[in-house]
Amino acid sequence: MNEKQELLRLLRGGILRSVPRGEEKGEEKGKKKFGVLFSGGLDSTLLAWLCKEEGLDFACYTAAVEEAGTREREGEEEGEGEEVRRKGLKEAEDLRWARRVAADLGFELRVKTVGVAEVEEILREVVLLFGEEDVVKVSVALPFLVGCRQAREDGVKTLLYGLGAEELFAGYARHRRVRREDLNKECRAGLAALPERDLYRDWLVAKAAGISLRAPFLAEEFVEFALRLPASCKLSTPNGENGENENSEDKVILREIARDLGLGEVAGRKKRAVQYGSNFLKALEKLAKRNGFKYKRDYLRSFFPPRNLKLGCLFSSGKDSAFALWLTRRAGCRVVCLVTLKSRNPNSYLFHTPAVELAELQAEAVGLPLVLQETAGEKEAELEDLRAALRTAKARHGVEGVVTGALWSSYQKERFERVASEENLKVFSPLWHCNQETELRLAVANFEVIFTSVAAQGLDKSWLGRRITAEDVERLAELNKKIAKHFNQTFLKFGGINVAGEGGEFESLVLDGPKELFKKRLVVLESEVVEEDENTARLVVKKARLEEKVKEEEKGKEEEKRKEEEKGKEEEKGKEEEKGKEEGEMSIPEKHKKGAKKKFKCAVLTVSTSKFWRRERGESEEEVADLSGKIAKELVARAGHEVVFYDLLPDEEEKIKEGVSSALKSGADFVVTSGGTGLTKSDLTIEVVSRLLEKEMPGFGEIFRLKSYETAGVGTAAVLSRAVAGVVGQKAVFCLPGSPDAVRLALSEIILPEIGHILKHARE
Repeated sequence: MNEKQELLRLLRGGILRSVPRGEEKGEEKGKKKFGVLFSGGLDSTLLAWLCKEEGLDFACYTAAVEEAGTREREGEEEGEGEEVRRKGLKEAEDLRWARRVAADLGFELRVKTVGVAEVEEILREVVLLFGEEDVVKVSVALPFLVGCRQAREDGVKTLLYGLGAEELFAGYARHRRVRREDLNKECRAGLAALPERDLYRDWLVAKAAGISLRAPFLAEEFVEFALRLPASCKLSTPNGENGENENSEDKVILREIARDLGLGEVAGRKKRAVQYGSNFLKALEKLAKRNGFKYKRDYLRSFFPPRNLKLGCLFSSGKDSAFALWLTRRAGCRVVCLVTLKSRNPNSYLFHTPAVELAELQAEAVGLPLVLQETAGEKEAELEDLRAALRTAKARHGVEGVVTGALWSSYQKERFERVASEENLKVFSPLWHCNQETELRLAVANFEVIFTSVAAQGLDKSWLGRRITAEDVERLAELNKKIAKHFNQTFLKFGGINVAGEGGEFESLVLDGPKELFKKRLVVLESEVVEEDENTARLVVKKARLEEKVKEEEKGKEEEKRKEEEKGKEEEKGKEEEKGKEEGEMSIPEKHKKGAKKKFKCAVLTVSTSKFWRRERGESEEEVADLSGKIAKELVARAGHEVVFYDLLPDEEEKIKEGVSSALKSGADFVVTSGGTGLTKSDLTIEVVSRLLEKEMPGFGEIFRLKSYETAGVGTAAVLSRAVAGVVGQKAVFCLPGSPDAVRLALSEIILPEIGHILKHARE
């Protein structure tokens, strides 16, 4: 059996395991009607076609925004005056494809369209559902919610959708940027991010609509097989190139399967993200402008109560709850307290028990109040103690939701959610269904973690009380493979051992973490190892305290301050020496420079789609990481000028034009852009800005390329740079490549030394 046949067999199996049984006991699967979320794209069409081949009873569901343009007449009588057309939305691409493909292939299609005004009503519910203003998350959730609700109105309770195909078969642009030998590694990394990025979002939306959502592409056997496929099954490389060709076809094997099934037209359709293909993102943009907001994220914030939901974090003192707390805080959510259950039963079914008493110190370390509730640890009765703890958190701190560190344990997660729901609290589990090995790697990379107990074959007391490292994770992964191989079968649910320890293989304690979370560090002063047998032992912490973390940071700041002061003195000395020199004979350009104004106002623009969307998702300045923009602002300010305008722009013609126009209107004397000057199809800055320039300065690009060639180590690659400059009105505009080194070179050695001279002539 070849790769395509095996993949197709596994996908059929994943579909059949996903579809619901009939109403009557013992009735075959698929006899109860279900739905497929349908865009007319490759993934959803494959699912629908295979469902049809299996003779299953289903309908396809498509949601989109439609708004036709309207005509209004000015004048006293009909027929008089000028017709004014308000531009509507183009037909949604997904809707057009869904209708055509469904008609061609004989699928039952149920379409739900909404107008822009209706989107605003749905939007309020979606924003509050997530408790955040993530533009991407919200714009993806909107068509999901509309489609799910239409299905529920039809009596359908289960929907299949194509999540996972993009990650498994290299469907994103980032997959084309990695080496072919690293492609599956990148696919694994993307799958590890699905729980936090996609699965939890989709689950919340489906739950709100009363729908059970199933993803056949994420069936375990299908995933395992897909991750073993060679890169050539996922990305083609035309002209023998290795990964950088934008025309490289993605999801190769899925497209070949579609062609084999007679789905040739669909096989050639390029990926269109649902928020774009359904017009919901465009609707969101229109609504933001209509309501007077420049940015969509600011518009979404207008739906919030004064602050985000107040959240309590179910905190055990271990890595999972600490990691979940950190992710929640990084997402901008407001965590107001920790909630800890202290069990008297060391074998509690629901709660972490080793070293849980240290949660009080950890709460002090992160600067949050602690709700501590004791429990006898009796099965199911523990839930009433959890209820009591949540009620205390509500009464004392006004919590409206809880964060959990649940990974894969449905036993734990379902019980947490049931009790929370009964107490009218939302539940957030940012680690849910995260790959166990990936979760442990991220935890030990960001936190100081020790093991407080071990209870699994291959582990012993040597693992206790010391910091767990990346090398230890490798050892656990190898141990997992070794045990599974020894048993010649899948031993336990997740392999030889659960690498994340969720099966009780080990328990952990967090001593320290990221500085934005842990203000102090927990130090174990006295402990004892209690060994039950060769593979079972626990660490009893007898004495611990907190230490301040600020000493090294303060020391570093003082050193940095000292260096800055010394540098300032040297600069002042140089200026004085230069001032004291005789001017002598000056050239004409030197005289022009001397007579030019010394201080100017500057606008800085960064053109980067990825950074733009990070900011749109509400990420902090540090997370957006616009290093080029930061360098530009710092160099301009250091030269004595003032930065009066800054913005991030996507690689879109209208956005770049609008951004440059706004910069020119901001009062700036000169504008510096970085990014979008390359040779790819998405690099549009030069084309857009060149059309705005009244006069060009060709010498700028020539000197920049020469300096890049001679001094910046770029070599002959300098020929790829399309840096340009020119004048608009009495203002100068400079377009630079996006690399920090290019920005530093252009500003330090060309723009800032000459800006007074340039503007003097531009204003004459």
